[in-house]
Amino acid sequence: FTLALGPYVGYTLAVFVLLEGLLYGFGLWWFSYLYIWAILAVAAWLFRKMESRLGWGLLCGFYGLLFGTLTAIPVLILSGPAATLAYIISGIPFDLVHGVSNFLLAFLLLPTLRRILARLTRSLNMGTLYFE
Repeated sequence: FTLALGPYVGYTLAVFVLLEGLLYGFGLWWFSYLYIWAILAVAAWLFRKMESRLGWGLLCGFYGLLFGTLTAIPVLILSGPAATLAYIISGIPFDLVHGVSNFLLAFLLLPTLRRILARLTRSLNMGTLYFE
């Protein structure tokens, strides 16, 4: 995973997920973060050459909509299909807000963030960004 995405991505995700658990507790939700962030990193890497703001907005929006379903996998394993369905349905309002806000943030901020990250990467002599 780390080699495919670059030397920093795997470690950054591991530290982030560990810090989330330390700050907010290692509840059932935390186990889903072990794979949710990895899936997102792989998706971003696969689409790294995409220049379209709309494309990135749609990708981020779709992932936000899918977030609740992805977090339901541990619920399925531990509690069965009925509890999983209830979990997914109860999370629909959150997922809608999550998806719309992800879309808007990616669509509006992506060009600026790319310029900032490219400048920082060059100034720190870290080589090139994986999406350049």
